[in-house]
Amino acid sequence: PSVSVASESQNPLTPKPRERWIDVAKGIAIILVVFLHSSFDYLGDSHVWRWEELSSILETFRMPLFFFTAGIFASGALSKSFRELLNTRVFRFAWLYVLWSVIGIFTIERLFVGFDGWGAFALEFLQMFVMPYGSTWFIYAIAVYFIAAWLIRKLPLILQLVIGVAATILFHYNLFTPPDSEWAKVGEYFLFFLLAVEFGPRLRRFVPTLRWWHTLIAPAVYVGLLVLLHELGWIDAGDGSVKGMISWFALSVLAVAAGSS
Repeated sequence: PSVSVASESQNPLTPKPRERWIDVAKGIAIILVVFLHSSFDYLGDSHVWRWEELSSILETFRMPLFFFTAGIFASGALSKSFRELLNTRVFRFAWLYVLWSVIGIFTIERLFVGFDGWGAFALEFLQMFVMPYGSTWFIYAIAVYFIAAWLIRKLPLILQLVIGVAATILFHYNLFTPPDSEWAKVGEYFLFFLLAVEFGPRLRRFVPTLRWWHTLIAPAVYVGLLVLLHELGWIDAGDGSVKGMISWFALSVLAVAAGSS
């Protein structure tokens, strides 16, 4: 019996236990995204839950945390050949993006807005490959992040992070894209995917060693800094403001720590 137990424990086919803190972090980010969409008035005359003000403040929490959790397990895939990366990661997200974008274009928008003919549908379908679709841009972003991270994977870590920070600043201020462009969102969050690729494996070893009261520190610091910066007016600083950019970076990095703990 002891031999069978030992062989079973060493069986590579035995599924690894899930790391619940990663599932919880993803769940927090997704719930915050749902709250954001609950503030949109899709019909133009419906009652809107007054989450909009709080949701805009929590911009620094939901997407940085979401893309960080998306990159935690990426290091293994990035060590493969480009062809393997495409087959195991990029194409997986690409077909999900196409599927749900088509559903969004053909059903939701046509039900709410009206069908403008097959020509308009075909044009919007083709455009979604060039300009990420508004409701599914985050899936598009993950596929792009895997390719971009693979291309720069052999650069020194500091240079990779410089590229990530530069992308955040350039896209956050719409220096490459028009205002409210979905590409701006894709560009500004690449940094958090890169951080997860490098520091995710270390975090996976560190988090299980934390005690319950340790997990309250980062969220408390995030909330405290959020209130302080809001009172100082830094969060609401105008576009191009250094104060606004510092606030965005500080809160976004803290959000990753708070959500991961």
